[in-house]
Amino acid sequence: MKNTNFYSKWNNSKSLLHRVGNFLANHHTIKMLFSILIIGTLASCGNGTRNNKDAVDSAKSENKMKRQDSTIALTKDETNFMVKAANGGMAEVKMGKLANDKSSNDQIKNFGSQMVKDHDSVNNQLKALAVQFNVTLPADIDQDEQDNFNKLNDKSGNDFNKDYIDLMVKEHKDAVDLFQKEQKNGTNQTLLDFVNNALPTLQGHLQSAESIQKSMK
Repeated sequence: MKNTNFYSKWNNSKSLLHRVGNFLANHHTIKMLFSILIIGTLASCGNGTRNNKDAVDSAKSENKMKRQDSTIALTKDETNFMVKAANGGMAEVKMGKLANDKSSNDQIKNFGSQMVKDHDSVNNQLKALAVQFNVTLPADIDQDEQDNFNKLNDKSGNDFNKDYIDLMVKEHKDAVDLFQKEQKNGTNQTLLDFVNNALPTLQGHLQSAESIQKSMK
């Protein structure tokens, strides 16, 4: 009788230990799954902006569909030129306003104001061409330009002035190169007229930016 009670208690104890072990194992699994879920959610939030198509990519995609539907007369290179020019022009206006607001350096403030005035004018001409040729332009600057803006916005004083003018030299070199390539390779005369009209303005901006850059060294 004593042996029977002993074995019965032993079996009950083993059963209890088994249930406790299962609970702990399941509890550990639940914690792991919950941790993975949280990490995955945070990663998705952090990469949300990067995973979304930016305005430039969206514009290029729309223009590609228009070419396929034969509702746009320009070539891929010509529409891409217009998209890139619009993106750069909007960036110069946005950062020019920032320079005028943040800087206390007269050269930087005046240059920023000039960027807003001149690029607004060029952008409006480009928008008129886009309507004429049924080309979709980006509604906002792309992520690279937004990153440039954010970095500048975090700076102040001489650090801001230096980084802003350095960026203006780089971006206007890129812009002049973009327009010169279209000037050389473009075939649409209306678009070439726009390029020939805007290019001297961009070259003047580059010269002014390089002059300011040298004076700040």
